[in-house]
Amino acid sequence: MGLSTHGVVSWDIGGSVLASGPLAQVPVSSGLVGESGSKPPPSGAPPALRYEPEVLKETGAAAPAADDFVLLIEDNRGDVYLILWALEIHKLPLRVDVVADGEEAQQYIQRLDADPTLPCPRMVLVDLNLPKKSGHEVLEWLRNSARCRDIPAVVCTTSNAPADREKASSLGAVHYFHKASSYREFLKIGEVMKEVLNMKTETNGAP
Repeated sequence: MGLSTHGVVSWDIGGSVLASGPLAQVPVSSGLVGESGSKPPPSGAPPALRYEPEVLKETGAAAPAADDFVLLIEDNRGDVYLILWALEIHKLPLRVDVVADGEEAQQYIQRLDADPTLPCPRMVLVDLNLPKKSGHEVLEWLRNSARCRDIPAVVCTTSNAPADREKASSLGAVHYFHKASSYREFLKIGEVMKEVLNMKTETNGAP
């Protein structure tokens, strides 16, 4: 469950707190925020919930760099839980920014374009069936962004329609993940994210 106290939200799955971060301007109706009176983000900060990985506490690893995070665009809080859990299982020490609808995702990208001092995410994970604006619209916005156009995007959706796959590919999605009804299969999204992040590292010429 999600518990919010003094502007901090913690997610507890199976009795273990997975992550926490400052509350921000995410609609209460999305189910991601338990209180309407949450503190606004600092001036200039992208409108998102930020989660710190529990794996850092378990391993004693150093906190990730400011730009070592991914953007998750997802309105289903159950799916958010599972994706965060997949990151923990696959030991990916990344922070996660979560926005709950397509319109907020576009605003997030706009802020990054407007302020070059804000770090860009290493990867974007987007659902297609979003409130306000679709995942396809978000992908199109991303590809037209001055700073974010080259960020790898992964689609994570319940749709398995060939038309959706083709459109996502034409908009530059590097992987299309069909949300499985099986819990075990869904958690394979962690493997996909690891592969995409490794691919980006190799493309950039890092060791």
